[in-house]
Amino acid sequence: MEIVQAYPYLMERAMRRMRQVTHQAFAEAGLDITAEQWVVLYIIHDGNGLSQVEITELAFKDAPTVTRIIDNLVKKGWVFRQMGTEDRRKFELYMTKEGSEVVEKLLPIVMALRQQGINDLSASDLRILKKVLNRIYTNFDTGE
Repeated sequence: MEIVQAYPYLMERAMRRMRQVTHQAFAEAGLDITAEQWVVLYIIHDGNGLSQVEITELAFKDAPTVTRIIDNLVKKGWVFRQMGTEDRRKFELYMTKEGSEVVEKLLPIVMALRQQGINDLSASDLRILKKVLNRIYTNFDTGE
């Protein structure tokens, strides 16, 4: 039973360490941004004009969390909301020039950190890791 209980702990420990290192690197780059904010900012950068619902799905976060993150990104002047072009009840999110500059500054840092995280893993290790993580995810599939 001890082994089964260790896996969630080890996954959470790895994710927590990744968030800590990412936050530290962002602070060293002189930017006040969290790893969660980065994910949403990058999604908006990658898909300018997405709705908040689409961003919520892509970020694997709940709607209130994404709303809070977007509000923070808007306050920082990195993104802006615009009434939907096809559905006026929905807002679309777009990058500002400042937001694009933040992404350009942080993307190399994020890519280097991701590489650091997998440095000593072989291609086979990475395939297995991907397969195992996807299997764990689908084991909890709720059918939504």
